[in-house]
Amino acid sequence: MKRFSVITTFIAVVVLLCVWFGVFSYIKLKTIKEHEDFDLYMLVPPSAVIIFDTDSAPALPEETNALSSSTDNQALPIPQLLANLKQYYTSLTEETSHDLSKRLNKVLVSFHEPDNSDNQVFYCRLGGNDSKIMERFIVRYGGSSFPFKCFDYKGEEMHIYPLSDGRFLTAYFTQDFFVVSYQKWLIEEVIDTYLSKESILTDITFARVFANKKTSMPATIYIRMKPIDTNPHTENWMAFDVQTNSDAIYLSGVTYNMRGNSMFTDIFGKQSPVTGFPGDVVPASSFFFGRYAASDWHSIFNLAIRCDNDTTSVAINNKIVDFLVDNALPYMTTALFWAADSIQNTLCSVMRIPIKYTARAESRWAELSKIFFTDTLPIHTRFYKENLLIAPDTTSLSSYIYYLDRDETLEGKALYEKSISQLSDSYNMMTVVDMRKFFDQPNNYTGFFPAFSHRNRDFFSRFIFIVQLVYDEKNKIYPNIVLLYKGD
Repeated sequence: MKRFSVITTFIAVVVLLCVWFGVFSYIKLKTIKEHEDFDLYMLVPPSAVIIFDTDSAPALPEETNALSSSTDNQALPIPQLLANLKQYYTSLTEETSHDLSKRLNKVLVSFHEPDNSDNQVFYCRLGGNDSKIMERFIVRYGGSSFPFKCFDYKGEEMHIYPLSDGRFLTAYFTQDFFVVSYQKWLIEEVIDTYLSKESILTDITFARVFANKKTSMPATIYIRMKPIDTNPHTENWMAFDVQTNSDAIYLSGVTYNMRGNSMFTDIFGKQSPVTGFPGDVVPASSFFFGRYAASDWHSIFNLAIRCDNDTTSVAINNKIVDFLVDNALPYMTTALFWAADSIQNTLCSVMRIPIKYTARAESRWAELSKIFFTDTLPIHTRFYKENLLIAPDTTSLSSYIYYLDRDETLEGKALYEKSISQLSDSYNMMTVVDMRKFFDQPNNYTGFFPAFSHRNRDFFSRFIFIVQLVYDEKNKIYPNIVLLYKGD
């Protein structure tokens, strides 16, 4: 499922808010009362894949600066233009020492595909003709000569400003709002949306998530989940409330089963929640592990079929499902870890499935193994203390058993205990990733995270990534994400 990472998006947005706040915090919103009811979402094109929403733009950069990662000088690398804008914000703060926050109204940032540093749009309400602050910025950082051009698009006027680095800023504003982007075509989309009144609010799934958001937080991120296959009905929206403290960034989310065929409903929503955490069965050298509810094995393997409908694979999956339905308990644990006593840091992986009736299950599994597990399906299995272990090689199996026999697990380890302390005890799935160790893995694993995180691995490698999904009976799915700072 290729989509921007929610966490990396939040961090990028904080930088971009510095841009926005630097340019617009000095605006004198003397007539804001006349226009405060204008809904900026009426401008957001339906093509948006992520929307960042805040009513207190100045607070987020300040909160982010208070993070331990910031105080340790582990800031996210930013392009020169954004660095200039942040410097401009600092100078404006020095020029105006009194309460700037009251001068900044609601801000939205929409992200659009393809994923790059230019495909965003910034939206802000205005209270009067205060857009000249943009010209002040361009004079300071764009050079002394910056003749902007006016273009007419469907009767609406756009201003395009050349910048010293060869790029352009396109602006569109009225007495109610100001919109700016590096991309002229995105501003044209905004104008089309404004004139047609067919904004993101006409997207049924987005509208429901948006309308049902009850909590009031300093910032919210809405993210569109891309279909996992060619079926457009698996697309969905999530809303995440954003909070921070010195050691972590928290995103508390919610989404809905609007169409009855989303990935979350089809897989996790059909599972009975699992209780407790897997630290006592996860090797101490693990850096990527999780526990997943599995009361409905059919829905889990249906995902594999949707991604790979090869006839042979389908037949194998059906036989395995029948076995698990009859013999397995309703959850499983997975782990990526280093082999025991490994000088070469051999990577191992294991799936652990608890079994109800060991003797009968072993006999039946042995028969299945003779039929299916050949050179075309290179997996290795073993029964261990009433659990079925599945691994890609014998080293993984032997190393896993080595750790468990010696009680060398994550249970009681300080970082593990701190990680799970952020989570609900009852859930449908949870995953914890040590990003530093994860970045060192082969390409077939690193694809789990977007290219943005790999480009800035020095920053993200200092965090633990934690995600948990909780599903309730009212067709709500609660995805919660934590980025926990662990330092060097």
